[in-house]
Amino acid sequence: LGAYDIGCRFQSTIRASRLGDAFERQKCCMCVDAFHSYAHNYLCQMKNHPNRIVGVGLEDFGTIEHFFSASNTIAPVIRYASSYCRHVFLDLFFKQWDEDKYLNLGTMIYNNYKQALDIVSMESIALDEAKQSLGIQEGDLQTWCQEDIEYFAHLGKETEWDVHAMAYVELLLKLRDAESQAQSASTRFLSTTPKDYQFISFTGTQSYSGDMVATRKLETQRRYSTECLATIQQEVTSMEVKMGIANRWQPSSPEYQATLKYMSNHQYQCALDNLQCLVVQQLFELQRLNISQTGASYKMRTQISKSLQTQCHATQNAIKTYNTAAAALSPPRPQLDWSKVSHYSFLEEFNLLRDTRQDVCEKMWAKPAIRAVIRQWLRIDYAKEEIDRCNMEIRHLHTVIIDEDTLFTQCLASLAAEQAIEHVAVYEYCSHCPLINMQVLHHISKVHLLPGFSVSYPVFWTRTYHTYHFWIS
Repeated sequence: LGAYDIGCRFQSTIRASRLGDAFERQKCCMCVDAFHSYAHNYLCQMKNHPNRIVGVGLEDFGTIEHFFSASNTIAPVIRYASSYCRHVFLDLFFKQWDEDKYLNLGTMIYNNYKQALDIVSMESIALDEAKQSLGIQEGDLQTWCQEDIEYFAHLGKETEWDVHAMAYVELLLKLRDAESQAQSASTRFLSTTPKDYQFISFTGTQSYSGDMVATRKLETQRRYSTECLATIQQEVTSMEVKMGIANRWQPSSPEYQATLKYMSNHQYQCALDNLQCLVVQQLFELQRLNISQTGASYKMRTQISKSLQTQCHATQNAIKTYNTAAAALSPPRPQLDWSKVSHYSFLEEFNLLRDTRQDVCEKMWAKPAIRAVIRQWLRIDYAKEEIDRCNMEIRHLHTVIIDEDTLFTQCLASLAAEQAIEHVAVYEYCSHCPLINMQVLHHISKVHLLPGFSVSYPVFWTRTYHTYHFWIS
């Protein structure tokens, strides 16, 4: 399992490349790390968020983000350094980073294990009380989660009939406007005709050019309006033949009214999409304002602040567009203002406003109390998965330490027997590694003492800590 900020699309790219066969054969898959997943739509999060993948546990896949954040500390040091010194400092930083992370492996596993046990022990009681008070039966939460996924999977998809009906009604609206404009242009042109008009044969004394100047503009408008009307009439007729419509839809027709209502809903959803995109972008820009300890951070914060000022105007315009589209619905949707939108969590609130074909508020999984219980239930499941992952990691880490100790012992014995010159350097390295492993095993032994720890280990594993202590001393 790999995490990438665009892992949802990058997975398709891998499968289409030369690596696709090996990718499928090894049953690999991609997801989106927790930091970047909140910029994706809600349906993508439900499929590709780490906490939505079975077996991941509480992992957020934010190692790279943490690494980049930590590397900012050396930016003031190497900013004006030469290329050689910059590479030396970076190499030292990478080596120290690896050593620190290995030293803290035991601490990390202990903290993750303790966090997962706390979640299971504390939130399980609250979950049972919430299920009892809301009358939730076993299996309801799983069913509602599946309904939630299916709802958003089909949300916003237009059928072919909807698209063709929208195009037909749009043409009818254009036809009505064209008829009105053609009638108006014809009326203005005919109004220039005298009431007592009589045909007079040309005698050479009339000024034809003067009359032409007075009527040329009106005649051009009338001809242009007539040509537009004829073009639209031809398009409408062709679409009616293609769609099998015998009688042209009128504003009072049920099909016309239903399609017009659908078009209003479509405009509402498009306005909501644009508004959600702007709010998500602005919230992520605000997070970037916390960057510090770099020489360019002040300039970056200044540029971001200017960008946010401009973006606020765009968001306000998007809110106005949304309010206009919301007011056109039947019944009208609630109006929004900036103070309300800025407090949205942009994970659920925007999506729950979308449905205009059925009342989503009547669905059980859409109720705030039920959604809170679902989140709590999922978090407990993630914690249980994290405990299983920690049990596996403890076994792996413990085994590696034992194998490494065996390898060091054999290597030192071989070099001592050969009286090799490398024996001193290898002995120094082998003396340093057990000190680090001692620290790791110390925290692993603390994991064994946790109340919820129930994994059994072979006897010789339980003696490893004391063996290391005796060997070092």
